[in-house]
Amino acid sequence: MQPTSGEDEAVQAYLFQFEDSDQFAVSLDRTGLNLPTRDGSRWRLRKEFLLGVQDPMPVPMNPEPVLRGIRVRGYFTWHLYHTAPFGTSQ
Repeated sequence: MQPTSGEDEAVQAYLFQFEDSDQFAVSLDRTGLNLPTRDGSRWRLRKEFLLGVQDPMPVPMNPEPVLRGIRVRGYFTWHLYHTAPFGTSQ
């Protein structure tokens, strides 16, 4: 699943949390099966939301790097309390 070609069009997205950690992810796949896993741990769906450049995120961060990460990998992950999210900077 990929965002539409219009940069300003919102898409249905899903916020996940890795077990009870500070690691979060956004995916367009409601099941989260495209998210990386380790040691049998799993992602928990936390919220469904509209993801777009003009739409507020359910967590305090800019949506643009999330959209870029989804375009590149199909998902975007980061640690809530770290300043360098996993994704792409361009």
